Amino acid sequence: MKITEKDLKILAELGKNSKNTVALISAATGVPVTTVHNRIKQMERSGVIKKYTLELNHAILGNTLTAYLMIHTNTMLANGMKVNQKDIANEIKEIKGVEKVELLAGHGDILTKVRAKDTAELNESVMQKVRKIDGVDKTQTMVVLEEF
Repeated sequence: MKITEKDLKILAELGKNSKNTVALISAATGVPVTTVHNRIKQMERSGVIKKYTLELNHAILGNTLTAYLMIHTNTMLANGMKVNQKDIANEIKEIKGVEKVELLAGHGDILTKVRAKDTAELNESVMQKVRKIDGVDKTQTMVVLEEF
């Protein structure tokens, strides 16, 4: 599918709020309603739009602390067994509060975004869960001061 300027405008509006109606997107972009509807359906079918998500107010939910964990792995365990980085990442993804897990090339191996209610809960996630996973060598925790 060839992405047009109209498609980019539509995607920009969906990115602001994917719950917006076709009529609102049409008004914001100047693209006719039927065109907006048809282009969204085409982008869904072609895989350009993979899914619709939501943005939560974490303060209301009680998860006021956000941190990033830079995780370094060692895929050769002390017992001689090997572990796969993707398996480590998938295990991390299942931990409560983990919002995002990404494999990296460069300084670290895995970058993880974690939300917690306080430092005690973050400490529990890092010390008792992430660091206990086979193949996790060391972690570096970076606490977010402000989000934009």
